[in-house]
Parts: sequence; structure tokens; C-alpha cells
Amino acid sequence: MIALAAPRAVARRVIASVMRPAPPVDLNAWAASNIVFGPESPFPGPYNPNRFPFFRRILDVLSPEHPATMVVIRKSAQLGGTVLAQIFVGAILDRVPQPVFYVHPTDGNAKKWKRNKFAKMVQASPALSAVMQPEGARSGNSAMFWARRDARGFLQLAGANSPSQLSMDSYPIAVHDDMAKWLADNGSGDPEVQADSRTKAFLTTGGKILKISTPDVLPGCRITRSWSLGTRERYHVPCPHCGTMQALEWSNMLARLDEGAPDDAHFTCVHCGERIEERHRDTMNRNGEWIAENPGAEVVSFYLWAAYSPLESWANIAKAWLRAKGNAEAERSFLNDNVGEAYQTATSAPDWQGMRERAETAGMPRGTVPRGMLMVTVGCDCQIDRIEWQVVAWGPRLQRVVIDYGIIHHHVSAEAAHHELNGLVERTWPDAFGNRRPVDALAIDGGAWTDDVHAWAKRCNSSRVIVVKGARADNAPPLARVKRERRPDGQLIKAQRMWFLVGVSGLKASLYANLKKTDPLELGFIGFVAGLEDEYYRELTSEVRKPHRLRDGSTEWRWVPMQGVDQEALDTHLYAQAAAIRAGWAAKSDEQWEELRRKLEVDAPPPVPDLFNFTPAPKAPGPVQAPTKPAVIRSSYLSN
Repeated sequence: MIALAAPRAVARRVIASVMRPAPPVDLNAWAASNIVFGPESPFPGPYNPNRFPFFRRILDVLSPEHPATMVVIRKSAQLGGTVLAQIFVGAILDRVPQPVFYVHPTDGNAKKWKRNKFAKMVQASPALSAVMQPEGARSGNSAMFWARRDARGFLQLAGANSPSQLSMDSYPIAVHDDMAKWLADNGSGDPEVQADSRTKAFLTTGGKILKISTPDVLPGCRITRSWSLGTRERYHVPCPHCGTMQALEWSNMLARLDEGAPDDAHFTCVHCGERIEERHRDTMNRNGEWIAENPGAEVVSFYLWAAYSPLESWANIAKAWLRAKGNAEAERSFLNDNVGEAYQTATSAPDWQGMRERAETAGMPRGTVPRGMLMVTVGCDCQIDRIEWQVVAWGPRLQRVVIDYGIIHHHVSAEAAHHELNGLVERTWPDAFGNRRPVDALAIDGGAWTDDVHAWAKRCNSSRVIVVKGARADNAPPLARVKRERRPDGQLIKAQRMWFLVGVSGLKASLYANLKKTDPLELGFIGFVAGLEDEYYRELTSEVRKPHRLRDGSTEWRWVPMQGVDQEALDTHLYAQAAAIRAGWAAKSDEQWEELRRKLEVDAPPPVPDLFNFTPAPKAPGPVQAPTKPAVIRSSYLSN
């Protein structure tokens, strides 16, 4: 006789097993069991929490059981932040299956991350590879989507540059990555506000948002703003001599940095004054703890920088600073990427009258390349009835001198304009040694009269000419070649013409910072020849950075023109700098500059007169007087 189980008892056991809550998810334990780094990693093999002890609390807070609904990580680059995000996403998909929304700066970034990082992590994890759809599956695995085999959860990727991707379904779990590279306005408002709205409805029922990024510039840095609203936790470590707990601060290292001995970079204990050296780091990290400045905040926010990381040496941090020191753009990159701090950018230019007075006192002749300047570039801005141009000479130590400014009184489509532009490309400029210097590069704005500008550039057929347009993003690189462009129907295609995007926002901030320097020997000093009109200086200093309210209520910081002042002098200067970057100005070594100096800065031989065919030497062109100008047609991006 076969004994049968009581149906009611079986039913009770089944119901109990279904209703029993899932065990808590320990992200630290999950990572140790499931994350394996490949041979390309500095630490190949299984994830070892002891190498990154400062990650423990962060992963605890990211656990579904922790009540925090928003976690913010402000960090330096190459610190392992992406690993934290991947552990968070992987553990959710494996242990608490549900929809996950992961937003990158662009959909291209998202696809690259999935292919190069997340897919490799899944392949190396038995738990994840068992539950996720396999590569090549007909459904459930595409460039921007990856579902579990049982469809109980999935990963949806998006680009912050795409309003449509940020207006789809809602998701209980979200990651906002690399926010410093997000556009301030993607055409439909602030993408951060849009991304937050996709998860907002779940935050009272166990939802969670992770925001993680290096910072950018102040004012306007997203991750710094979010971090400031949170608990503002810093990792404190014990002094190896007296045990006093303290955070490692860049200002502490900098104050004791011997520029002649960067390998000796160290910190000094805030209590006993003893040296804290890199050899102490591992022990200090193992005994460190997170301490909040604002413990009552609902948002839990962390700050971590390279000095704590086993992936970076303190000597390398010091050397990176010494390479960047004095160069506003390089200092910004150093603070963002090495220290994890936002860079306080210049928001306005100095007084233009003081700049003019210094130029007149120095008395450098207009139209002449001064001693020490070894390259010449031109920037051109196209208006409805004219083309304005500026000539700048460039030298080592990121220094420059504006040597002339002028106007071509024709629209860029006119034959007469082409003739004068060709002459500007081929024109040579006298130097302080009696020689004549050619133009190394010319950049012309193609934002307003695109087809006409490209038509001239094609006819000119000179490798020294580039067509440029301003980039919208604050953190756009100074100069980048456009690889893809949109057709009239909006479809992205491979760029059919060669042109470049100029990071005008960053260049303006750097320009205005350098304009405040008054020592001609200082790195980045900007000089001016005598005889430039007052209007030139007014235009060069004509913009300020101000907050702008977007439609969704968020704030975007923009460069705004002063009322009643044109901006052509500013625009043409930035284009001349773009041309200089294209010609290699910012990348030359001291040895290359010295070689160029020996070649160019030699006294010209005395002229040999021809008694039978004497022709007087042509007069150098005089200063171009700027006439009263009509209304300006200006690309909108230049004020962003």
C-alpha cells in the first residue's frame, strides 16, 4: 500500500515556501563568489574585498535591504566605480530579479559598456551566465537590452542624449553613470530629471538609484550637487603613528609637495604632524571607516579619490599635478580625474581697460610676430555681410600674443570673399627678426553658413584650413573631428565632409582664467599688440557664465553675451586656438619648441639690391579699423 501525503499539508508547505521572504542579499559576499577579473585587470582572478575595503559600506548601502533610495558616489577616474555599478546590477539580476535601467552619456557609450565590460562579467560569472539570455539569442539580448532566461528581470540601457530613451517605461532600479558627460539639455530638458522620473514611483517601495561619476566644473557640476545634498561621507583612516582618524585630503599632500621630488609625495597627520607615506596605505585602508558630514540626510553620498586606490601611486598623483600646474585646462582634468573634485571655472573675464593699457604700454607693433612666438594661426567668423578674422601667434608654455584683427566685407559665398580668404591663408607675417612667417593653420566657423563655408574650404584645397563648429557640452574636448552627422531626415550617417567640433565652453573658461594673468613669464600668459581697438577688447570679454532655468525647472549654466556687445573677437580667438591645437601647439615638447626656435628666430639676411630692376619693398598692411557693424548672425552653441 502506498502512503499518500495529506493534500492540505502539502499545500501549506508550498504556500509557506512561496510566501517566505528571500534571504537578504549581501552584495559583498555575492561579489566575492561571482566576480572574476580577467587577465587584463591589475588584479586578475576572483574579486577580493580586502583589496578595496572602502567598497564594503558602499555595497552594503546598495543592498535591496538597506533603506537608502538614492546613493551617490563622487570619485576620481579609474577607481573601480564601474565595478561597483556592475556588482550592483549583477546581484539584482541574479538574486532579486527585476527591471534595471542603466543610463550612460550616449547610447554609443551604453553599447560599448555592455559589450566590453558587462558581457565579460556575465561570461565569467557562473551564476549570471546561468540566468541571463546567451549571446546570439534571437530575443532577450540586443545591443541595448539583456533579459533573464525566465524573463523575471532585465537590463535596459539608455543614452542621456536621447529624450526618447528616457521617456519609456518605469524601472525600480536605476544607475546613472558618468554624469559629468551628460548634456545639460538633451533637447527636451535636463536628462537627469528625465532619468530620475523613470524610477521615482518605486522609491517608496524598495526602488533605488545609484548615481556615480567623476565631477566636472563649478558652477553646474551634477555629481557635486547630488553629493552635497547627501550624507557627504569621506573615508577616514588612522594615522600609523598616533591613530588619529582623518580623511586623506589633496590639499594636505599639496602643501607638503616638493616639486623637485614628486616621488616623496606624502601626507602629514593633522594631529601629530608625522609623515604618512604610501607604504602605510594598505594597513590604513583596512582599518578605515566612512564618516558622514551630514548624517541625517536621506541621500547617502560618498567621496573617494585616487590616493586611497591600490591602482594608483602617490608619486604619480604628484607628477600629474606638476604637469598640469598653471594650465587651466590641464588643472581641470587633474582635479576631475585624479582628485575627484570639481574645477571652479572662471565665470567672467577681467576688466578690458586694464588689458588694453598693458598692451599699449608694452608697445608690441601690430601685425608683427613678437620674439618667442613660433606659430601663427587665424580664426574666422562668418556673418551675413562680412567675415571677421583674428591672427594669433603661439609659443611654448602655452603662451600666445594677438597680433592683428580685420574684416572681409563680403559674404562667405561671394567670389571676392573667396579671393580674400585665399589671400589670408597664403599671407605671411613679419617677425621681430626681419623674416616673414606663414600661417600654420586657419579655422573658419561653419555653423551659420555651412554649405558656403565648406564650398570655399574645398576650393581652397589647403591642409592648413579646417571648418569648425562649437560643441554643446561643457566637457567637450577642445577639438574633435566629427565622425558622424545627421541627414535632413535625422538619420545618423558617416560624416561626408571633414570638420571639427570646438569645446567652446571649456576654452572660454580657460581663456578668461589666462586673461587674468599679468606676468609675461607665467604659464598661459596672453599678450596683445598695441593698436587694437577698444571694441576688440569689449568683444573679447563680452560673455559671463550664468544660471538658466530649463522648462522642467532644472538649472543649466550657460555662457551669456553682455547686452549690446558683439562677440566676434571672442569667437575668432577661440577658432584661432582651435587651429593652433590642430597644428600641434598644445602637444609640443620643450625640445620641439627649442628646435623650432633655432629654426625660426634667426636674423634675416640683408637684402641684396638689384640695380637694374629695383622695386620698392611693399608696405606692411596697416591696422584694420573696425567699422560700425550691423546685427550679428551667431550660432546658438557659442553661448552655451
